Amino acid sequence: MIPAHPTILILIPLLNLVIPACSSRPSPVPPNLRVFREPLNPNPLQLVVVHDNQVVVGGRNTLYHFDADLKLRGKVSTGPRLDNPACLYPTFPCNYTRTTTDDDIRLLLVIAQDEDEDEPLLLNCGTLYQGACRVRPLTHIAGPRSAWVGPLNETVGLVGSPLGSTVGFVSTAGTLWTGATYDEDRPVSKTAVASRELLQGDEGFRLEYSHETDTEFTGLHFDPKYRRVYKVDYIHAFEHENFAYFLQTQRVAIESENFETRLARVCSSDPTFFSYTELPLRCHYGLEVYALATAAYVGPAGDLLGRRLKLPGGGAAQVLYVSFVKPMPGHGSGVTDRTKGSVVCSFPMSTVVEAFTNATKQCFRAEIRTQLLKHVVGSEMACKSQDSVKIDDNFCGSGLNHYIGGRESLPGGFRTYLDAQVTSLVVTLQKGKAVAVAGTDTGDVYKIHLEKRKQLYALNIADGEEDKAVRRSNALDASHENVYFLVGDRAVKFPVGSCSVYRDCGSCLNTDDPLGCGWCGDHCASLEECERPAALMTVTCPPVIYEVSGFHSSHHFIMSLIFIAHRCNSSFYSYHYLNSPEAVNKTLITFKMNTT
Repeated sequence: MIPAHPTILILIPLLNLVIPACSSRPSPVPPNLRVFREPLNPNPLQLVVVHDNQVVVGGRNTLYHFDADLKLRGKVSTGPRLDNPACLYPTFPCNYTRTTTDDDIRLLLVIAQDEDEDEPLLLNCGTLYQGACRVRPLTHIAGPRSAWVGPLNETVGLVGSPLGSTVGFVSTAGTLWTGATYDEDRPVSKTAVASRELLQGDEGFRLEYSHETDTEFTGLHFDPKYRRVYKVDYIHAFEHENFAYFLQTQRVAIESENFETRLARVCSSDPTFFSYTELPLRCHYGLEVYALATAAYVGPAGDLLGRRLKLPGGGAAQVLYVSFVKPMPGHGSGVTDRTKGSVVCSFPMSTVVEAFTNATKQCFRAEIRTQLLKHVVGSEMACKSQDSVKIDDNFCGSGLNHYIGGRESLPGGFRTYLDAQVTSLVVTLQKGKAVAVAGTDTGDVYKIHLEKRKQLYALNIADGEEDKAVRRSNALDASHENVYFLVGDRAVKFPVGSCSVYRDCGSCLNTDDPLGCGWCGDHCASLEECERPAALMTVTCPPVIYEVSGFHSSHHFIMSLIFIAHRCNSSFYSYHYLNSPEAVNKTLITFKMNTT
């Protein structure tokens, strides 16, 4: 036995001082992640919205109401119910047998009412009863004050697409804009895109087209000849200035087996939808063309991108960010080449507006290869020269040359490659710099410094789920510090505005995160997060004990402590094992103590 010695006891406080500075090993998920999962009979979660620190999640057969930390406030069942794809709402007769059918949420939106109303409404449209919708008070979704939205037997009142995609948004004017895939198995034909108003009368709530006469309405049907064969998958919908936009994937032409991504738009004040125009988007990385959009977000450009592109409004200028994947040749849009990853391309909205204006001008000048959309007008139809019509950025359509197909594709810029299949995307500013947060089909969440085209980290939030894909639907909170993601049957509050996701000092100090992360005693934090800002370390990590050993001789006891000094500025260090393990320096420190 080594004899006790006062000098050895002095080392114990030294060890206690050093050990708290020891950094923990990288963790796949930050420990402070807020997660909700239904404990009994969990079902897939599909859509999420945030309004005034209230979070609502739509899942199969259930709506959930949470506070900002995903603490459950209430829930309400939406299914299953007796239904049949050929039947309308149960009050209408049907010759087919209704069976127990699940309800999947296709649209989930908050609609603000007049200023004198108590609270906004929650609108949800599911797959039951031809895609019927229901409204509830947002603050008490499980209460008795809910109502179906009529008419329940007409196209105008039926929004959700049971066997296809549905997107939508509520404009600043309170108008409901939707895009839905055509479903040939349903008795009521859906409009491809439409604008509606939610009205309340003595008989309850109802939807009406924003404008409707005997010959025109604010909606668009594809030509009956092509509805079944020319399917459109809607990815995202949004408002910019006086136009509604729809991002969608579809065949290059009706007869083609190849697919592309298009951006469609219609003037918000167009009572006929004659201004409806489609424009192809193009995204490439190196020599590879990435044709299919998977997710999108409209957000600010950031200071650097705004300056580089000389955008009006600088860093505050709006940009359409789109993630693209590469389809496998000969497999249409259903199979993608996973070895090619994804590319995020940016499309400044000022450039988008200019491209649509140019496409319209080219059509009205009847330039070569300018055509109207065959799947809308029903046949090959070239543009006709109409030089007398004045075209500018605010052109809202006319009875001449309506439903224009853009001749030239709009290329995306500021491309960022990810070695993953992106399924969800959100963009925000941190310290004036644009960062993207992308979810993938394997449950990873990437944070990307867009201006440097650099991945900052990747963390997995799937937690063993069989369904690992992060849903396309996501939502930022009001502070833009957190993103709510859905993966499988889990809702996750992800702290994108926190340095706490970096679990060791090496990754903390080595990151280019715009938050300006540093080591705060025993955890990674920004200056605002650190409890002791004066102690925040941003250059060098504290030493960490790697090994303690000793041996006994006749006159001395030798104790050796091997410390690790993190090389935080190592260019080949990356968090979550993206590239290589941590690089370290080992320093041997020997304490010689007389034991006689």
